[in-house]
Amino acid sequence: MIGKQILNYKIESLLGEGGMGSVYLAVHTQLNRKVAIKALNPTLVKNPGIRARFKNEAATLSQLHHPNIVILFDYLEEEEALYLIMEYVEGKTLEEYIQTVSGPIPEIRAIPLFAQVLEGFAYAHEQGVVHRDVKPANIMITAREKIKILDFGIAKLLSQKLQTLTQTGVKMGTVLYMSPEQVKGEKVDKRSDVYSLGVTFFQMLTGRSPYDDPEATEFAVYNKIVNEPLPPAKTYYPNISNRIQAIIDKATAKNPDDRFQDCQEFRLALQGSSFSPASQTQTNVRPAPMTPDPAGSATSKTTYQQPPAQEKAPFEAKKQSSKSWLMGMLLAIVLAAGVWYISQKDTGGESGNARPARQNTPAKEEASGNKNAENREEEATQREAERETEVIAPEDIIRREPGVNVPSITLYCEISDSEQDSVRENIKVLIVLSNTSQDTAYDNVSIKFAFYDENNSQVGSYIYEHGRLDAGQEERFLIDRQLRASRVDCSIASAQAVQTTDADSPNDTL
Repeated sequence: MIGKQILNYKIESLLGEGGMGSVYLAVHTQLNRKVAIKALNPTLVKNPGIRARFKNEAATLSQLHHPNIVILFDYLEEEEALYLIMEYVEGKTLEEYIQTVSGPIPEIRAIPLFAQVLEGFAYAHEQGVVHRDVKPANIMITAREKIKILDFGIAKLLSQKLQTLTQTGVKMGTVLYMSPEQVKGEKVDKRSDVYSLGVTFFQMLTGRSPYDDPEATEFAVYNKIVNEPLPPAKTYYPNISNRIQAIIDKATAKNPDDRFQDCQEFRLALQGSSFSPASQTQTNVRPAPMTPDPAGSATSKTTYQQPPAQEKAPFEAKKQSSKSWLMGMLLAIVLAAGVWYISQKDTGGESGNARPARQNTPAKEEASGNKNAENREEEATQREAERETEVIAPEDIIRREPGVNVPSITLYCEISDSEQDSVRENIKVLIVLSNTSQDTAYDNVSIKFAFYDENNSQVGSYIYEHGRLDAGQEERFLIDRQLRASRVDCSIASAQAVQTTDADSPNDTL
C-alpha cells in the first residue's frame, strides 16, 4: 500500500493495524494536507456484514462535526477495497499515553482532559449516536492535550434500525470496558457509554483497567462486570479524592438508572464542587456551642455550662450590690478631687511647670490614621493590579517548594510563539525534558513555570504534572497558557527516584 494513490492522496506510511483493517498516513498531492486513511482488511472485503459495519462507520462520522471527534473527509467504496479518509491526528492514543508517557494521571490534569472526552460524547449522543466501544485505545491525545474520539465502527444510530449490527444478544465492544447490559446482550443506550467512560476515567487515574487480570478467563471478567463493583481506585493510586471516587462509583453503577443519565451530567459533576460523597452530605449537623479547649485536645467537649435557674437570682443580687458600692466610691473620689483643685486655685498653688496633657494628640492621631488608610489603599490597589495581570485560573496554581535539584534531569523551556486575540495572548512553551541517568527512572515528575512580562515582573506561575520519566528518556512537547508574558523560567518542582535494572521493569520507589 505504501506509495499507492487513493483519490488525491498518496500513502506514505503505515500508522497502525487492527482486526478490521489498517490505518495509513497519506498526503494530498496538491494541498499537501496530511490525512489518515483507514483501509478494510482485504480478507474481510467480501464479508457483507463487515462491509455494512464499515459503511456504517462512514455514515456515522459524516453526521458528527465536533472539535473532539475525528473528522471524516471522504469515503471510497470499491469492489476489492473500502477506504475511510479521515482527519490525521498527531498524537498518542490515551492507552499508549498512559502506558508510555504519564502513568496514572493526577486529578488536576485528568479532569480537564476527561471533560473534553465527555463533551465529544455528549455531542454524539445528542445526534442520536451511541459509540458502544468506548476505551482508551479509541481516544487520541495530542501534544497540546487536545482530545479526539476515534472509531465509530460499531456505533448505533438510534434513529435507525440496523438489524444486522444491533440485534439483541449480539455483544460488541472490548470486554474490559463493556457495560453490564452489553455483556448480557441487552438493549443499550447512551448510559452504556457513560459506564464505559467511567471505566476509562478509572484507568486514567490509576494507570490500569479495573478488571485487567491476565489470569482471569473471559467468563470470570463477564461475571465481575455484571455482579461486582469496580475496586476502589485508591487501591491502585492512593491520591484519588473521595469526591472523584464517588463520581466513578456513580458512573459505573450496575443499574443504568443509578448512573449519570448523560455525559453532560457526568461532566458537570466532574468539574463542579456540588457533587460529594453521601457520607459528607449527611454530616451537616451543627454542634452545641463550645469554647476553645486551651490544651487543644481533640476529645474535649464543652467547657461552658449555663448556671442553674435557681442560682441566677442570688448571683444577680450580688452583682447589683457590687455595682452600687463601686459607684459610691467613684463619686466620693471625684468630689474630693474637686475640693482639692478649688483650694489649690484659691491659694495660687497650681504648678507653673505643669505639662499640658498631650498637646496636638488628636491631630497626630488623625495624621497617623490617614497615613495608615493611604497605605491600606495602596496595598489594595497593588493587589488588584496583580489580580488583573494574573490570568491563570486559580485551580491551575499549585503552591510548591522552590525547584528541586535533580542532577540527572535536564530541563529546557522557551516561549515558542504567541497568538494575540482581543483579550489575552496564548503562550506556547516548548519543553525539552531528559533523564541522562541510565539506571534510574523518576516518578511524579512535575515542572514549575514562572512567567514574566516585559518589565521583568512575574505575572503568573503554573505547575505541570508530567508523570514518569524513564532512564535515558528525552521528551519534547508544547504546553499552552493563556496570559500576557514575554519570558518564562522553569524548574523541576518534584521528582521521585525509582531504581530499575531494566527500562521496562516495574518501579520500586526509593
